[in-house]
Amino acid sequence: MVVNSYAEAFRGLKARARVYNLDLALKFAREAAVEAAPDSSSRVFTIPQIQGLTTTYFVRLELTDSAARQVSTNFYWLSTKPETLDWDKSEWYYTPVKTHADLRGLETLPAVKLKVSGRPEPKGDEQTMHVTVENHSKLLAFAARLKITMGKGGEEVLPVWWEDNYFSLLPGEKREIKATYRVKDLGKAEAAVEASCGF
Repeated sequence: MVVNSYAEAFRGLKARARVYNLDLALKFAREAAVEAAPDSSSRVFTIPQIQGLTTTYFVRLELTDSAARQVSTNFYWLSTKPETLDWDKSEWYYTPVKTHADLRGLETLPAVKLKVSGRPEPKGDEQTMHVTVENHSKLLAFAARLKITMGKGGEEVLPVWWEDNYFSLLPGEKREIKATYRVKDLGKAEAAVEASCGF
């Protein structure tokens, strides 16, 4: 689905879906042109039942504009063993789970060392860090976490307003993300940025 919550139309979009096994073997890929009318939602296509999936698998969704710039991206970890809900014990605010989806494969993912750099930009009492994070490995960087610190290896700066965090990077992928924080929370230190991934 492509959801456009703006009061303007977007034309020349391209939606892309890819499904990967736990080892990142590509099991399905499809793309389609999309025209997003103002304040609308459009079904682009349905991902079919796929044979030969690992118990834990991944779905990557992307939306790009007419200049091939990324507009949106979503990354899901799913299971061939779905959750089952106990509807007999459901309340208006809560439905208990009988059996959970099997996502134990995530525990086997290795940690990946990420390349990260940052460029601070002062804005009055605040500072914005323009962060570039790259995955140069051949592995999935799962649940990449960024943090701003008081100098390299220093204490984490809090609070920080991130554009995105705890995201996943495919092999060779690069993301640019902004983080905003108060200058006074740095103390006397220079801001630094650190990245880690995995559990």
